[in-house]
Amino acid sequence: MDEIINNNQNKGQEPAVSPVPAELAIKPAHSCSCSGGCNCPSNGQTGSNPLTQHIPLPPVPAVTSAPVVVAAPLVAAAATAQQVFQIHVRFRDRCKLFNCFSYDGNIKEESNCVVDSDDGPQFGQVVKIPKLIPDGKTDGLMKILRVATPDDVKHYYENIQKEKEAYKSCQQKIEEKNLEMKLVEADYSLDRSKIVFYFTAEKRMDFRELVKDLAYLLKARIEMRQIGVRDEAKMLGGYGCCGRELCCVSFLKDFVPVTIKMAKEQHLPLNQTKISGMCGRLMCCLAYEQGQYDSVKEAALSNARKLQESKDVKPVQVPAREPAKASSTGSAPRPWQNNRKQQNSNQNNNHNKDREQGKQNNQQQKSWYNSHHNKQNSNDNRQVKPVETVKPVVVPVPNQTIPPVQGNTGEKK
Repeated sequence: MDEIINNNQNKGQEPAVSPVPAELAIKPAHSCSCSGGCNCPSNGQTGSNPLTQHIPLPPVPAVTSAPVVVAAPLVAAAATAQQVFQIHVRFRDRCKLFNCFSYDGNIKEESNCVVDSDDGPQFGQVVKIPKLIPDGKTDGLMKILRVATPDDVKHYYENIQKEKEAYKSCQQKIEEKNLEMKLVEADYSLDRSKIVFYFTAEKRMDFRELVKDLAYLLKARIEMRQIGVRDEAKMLGGYGCCGRELCCVSFLKDFVPVTIKMAKEQHLPLNQTKISGMCGRLMCCLAYEQGQYDSVKEAALSNARKLQESKDVKPVQVPAREPAKASSTGSAPRPWQNNRKQQNSNQNNNHNKDREQGKQNNQQQKSWYNSHHNKQNSNDNRQVKPVETVKPVVVPVPNQTIPPVQGNTGEKK
């Protein structure tokens, strides 16, 4: 056995073993477990205890030239060499796609399959052709168990009918317990071992008693999931104000955050009823053109920065040219040089005259303004004389005697 172990450890350095003829083979020495001698013919001595049984030791196994081959490494190597394919699967005819993997690259597009998800086996549809994963990593991917059989398709359509019954029973229990929640949808797993109920509510709900009653009634594992109003519109479906099917139902995979700032930048009317969808939130289509508005805004800002930088840069002052010097031969300057000098001098004289005239006009305007301003101030500073009040003239009335009034004696005159 030691030789076999050494041969396995030192592969590639095994000496050539030639078979030994049986005639030249060395016979092992006789050994037995007899005590006090025995009657073995090879020993040649007669033992003192003839009743003792002869128990020979097992023979030594013969040395084999071929080493023992272990099959486990070959199985592991075959498992690592298996190719992994990435496949996009859609559940329940919805827009969102889920990444799955499979070791079978012959799965065709638009074929049905069974996927091992967190909620149990689910019935899905292949959307894209399988794509080979070079590194073979499957982290975060769901496994495709098999291609759907006719029995799987039959179970899928039977589950759709059972979901309607489960929805009615759950709605009845909600009304009995007076829970403030709106039931949206019920979803069975393919093997009917689990039911997921989707609902909306304004606050958190205590539905422990509801789950117990449903589990006893439906004989399955129950899970309640609270969703938002956008997910509710996506599950129920409908048509928007444009007359087409809702974007979240037809092609939109994930919800993008939409703010009122987008409507302001796009100069839309800030009327809540006109810019809201069926879910009561701002319409998702407001985010479609926002990228174009942002790019135009960034371009305008960059142009404004360039103009500001150009204004801040001071103009480069070009040094004045020195007058041409006369040559050493004493030759007179050329006529075109004299003409240029005369033109420059005339331009300078005209410019100086314009400047002096402008200064005189400014001084005249200032003097007129100052004189006018002083007149207004002098008028304001005048003392206002008080108006003399005319006293009324009282004319004395002479004393007049008023004749007495004669009494009515009833006599006629």
